[in-house]
Amino acid sequence: MSIIENPNEAPVSQDQTILIVDDTSANLAVVGDYLAQQGYQVMVALTGETGLRLAQETHPDLILLDVLLPGIDGFETCRRLKADEQTRDIPVIFMTIVTRTEDKVRGFAAGGVDYITKPFQHEEVLARVATHLRIRELTQKLEEANASLELRVEERTAALAEANIRLKAEIAERKKSEEERERLWHQIRQHAKEVQFIVDTVPEGMFLLSENGRVRLANAIAEQYLDILSPGWETNPLNCLGQYPLVDLMTSPPKGLWHDVGVEERLFNVIARPVENGPTNEGWVFVIRDVTREREIQRHLQAHERLAAVGQLAAGIAHDFNNTLAVIQLYTELLLRTLELSPQAEDRLHILEQQTQRASDLIQQILDFSHQSVMERQPLNLLPFLKELVRLLRRTLPESIDIELDYAQDAYVIHADPSRIQQAIMNLAVNARDAMGEGGDLRIGLDRVRLGPGALPPAPGMGPGEWIRVSIADSGTGIPAEVVAHIFEPFFTTKERGQGTGLGLAQVYGIVQQHDGFIGVTTEVGRGTTFQLYFPVFAADCPAAAEPPEAILPQGQKQVVLVVEDEEAMRQALVESLALLNYSVREARNGREALAILAQNNHEIALVLSDAVMPEMGGVALFHALREQGLAIPFVIVTGNAVEKDMENLRALGLYGWLRKPLELSKLAELLRKVLR
Repeated sequence: MSIIENPNEAPVSQDQTILIVDDTSANLAVVGDYLAQQGYQVMVALTGETGLRLAQETHPDLILLDVLLPGIDGFETCRRLKADEQTRDIPVIFMTIVTRTEDKVRGFAAGGVDYITKPFQHEEVLARVATHLRIRELTQKLEEANASLELRVEERTAALAEANIRLKAEIAERKKSEEERERLWHQIRQHAKEVQFIVDTVPEGMFLLSENGRVRLANAIAEQYLDILSPGWETNPLNCLGQYPLVDLMTSPPKGLWHDVGVEERLFNVIARPVENGPTNEGWVFVIRDVTREREIQRHLQAHERLAAVGQLAAGIAHDFNNTLAVIQLYTELLLRTLELSPQAEDRLHILEQQTQRASDLIQQILDFSHQSVMERQPLNLLPFLKELVRLLRRTLPESIDIELDYAQDAYVIHADPSRIQQAIMNLAVNARDAMGEGGDLRIGLDRVRLGPGALPPAPGMGPGEWIRVSIADSGTGIPAEVVAHIFEPFFTTKERGQGTGLGLAQVYGIVQQHDGFIGVTTEVGRGTTFQLYFPVFAADCPAAAEPPEAILPQGQKQVVLVVEDEEAMRQALVESLALLNYSVREARNGREALAILAQNNHEIALVLSDAVMPEMGGVALFHALREQGLAIPFVIVTGNAVEKDMENLRALGLYGWLRKPLELSKLAELLRKVLR
């Protein structure tokens, strides 16, 4: 798009042309470029005077006119356009940040047909432009039809006058004239059908209302909407749409350019414009849009954005807690394995170990919700997995709850972390149990869903393809509508204090998102709740079950391990743990200190064990620095909030493995044995 000051430079095109008059380059770029991308020919003027000259000489199909302009403002520019015979019929849409009613009245009084309020929304600009171009097209069609009819009637009147002069002598000519008249009336009817066809092709509801409140013309979409908004409109005068009197809809809405009209669970946008022929009003044109789905998607997007922000905050808190828990966990295991303790002291340490694990589980729930946890994904066949899980639930849930698994024989393989999937379903099953205090039915369903191109997805954001659906349905109390919008938020709970943390559903939400899946919920108070989990199909065979870890801690052979950790307590706990496992240890407080040690003694270091997040240089940066220097020393990262994708990318570059905080001594020993054997 370019700024045209000389009308001789205006583009020549068969497409519709739009003239934008605005002195702000940012607005020109936002609106002009977008309309040009949609196939319109765009001309630009920076002042009202230039816009008047361009309009007179190029006669565009539509003008977008800023209110505030240097020289003459938008209102005066519009008045001059409407006063000029050449530009009177060009529709003018004002662009402004002002939403006061008196300013809009000035714009309509000056001859404008609509307003677009800044900041611009591309879809709104395109909808306004398309609507008024179509209205102008319809108006031109009607004018052409009327002109054609008047011309032909005049021609036939002259012919009939001449025939009357000749009278009986030209009976044959009169008959021919009669046939011609019939042909003309057929053309008129054909023109009317064409006009109706044009109206019917408008992608929104459009109808013409006469002065007496009767619908004179309506397309098929408008007829459907009118049946919902005003039953009986075909036989009675139209006096309201939904709960709004028609007179209220014929004025500017309190906010925006459209009136919101709701009926039951549907929401419509309505706008009305007068049909004026000189000083008289001959009716109103109404445009109706169904925005129910659009508003629902907006609400889901807002909820997802809010959950993402809370998740980032939760992940940061979880990282600090994990560092503290890791120290407690390691020292507890060291005490249990190195000291001769009394039974009472040993029991207390076991209690401390259990409570540390419980705190770790709570932190894991936060990390799962915020998508910050590391997962070990593998091909997982859900059918045998769910069969075993149902057997577990039947042993653990009350006997008053009837549990059934519904499925069809099919392939149900997904790429998942089995422990995370089990945690998600167990959380939903426990919630279902709490909702059925006196017993009921718990149905776990497993099926495949094929979503075709253009089909309405069962959950916002789902794309076409093959999906596996796991549904967990209970016959419990249901969830009130005002609560449903918050159920996936962390720490939100309707249970009494001490009966729930508010993290269960938040963890389910995070686990499903981490598996590239989607979650939906349907509920009715008093009738129960159903959660649907959708996972993409994974075409691969399931691996054999992993062997259980050894009970005895594998020992090292005095290999030197470089421990890189900024927190003193955590570093000391790692040093003592490695000493117990028969390793020699060198210490560094951050990545830069580690590089200095490796520069002098890299041939002695058998393995680098580094925290992920540290001041000056973290573990990931240290790993990349070593690879850039050509040092292939085995590298293991210890992390409290790593994302699976990040770890997998590092593994592709040569990372040997990672450990999740709080550390378990057995997992640390096993990983070192595998890396150094």
